[in-house]
Amino acid sequence: MGEDYTADGGTRLIEALAKFEKKENPILQHLTFNRFEFTFDAEKGTITIDDVLDASEAGSQRVTPNELMAALSAQRQLI
Repeated sequence: MGEDYTADGGTRLIEALAKFEKKENPILQHLTFNRFEFTFDAEKGTITIDDVLDASEAGSQRVTPNELMAALSAQRQLI
């Protein structure tokens, strides 16, 4: 995520995560950045990160809300 991370992008992800956790509309959210796409599906309870440059299984990862928040916090410290 570091290659795609900007302060604005981090804010968008945190807002999407808050809606996901509260199950607010939209229930299904897609955020697209240069390299990574995030899908927040509050109905299924899943957050998926897809690397658009890696079409293999390794290019798609499911994360928990805590894992995503920890990654975002780490990126913020690097800026």
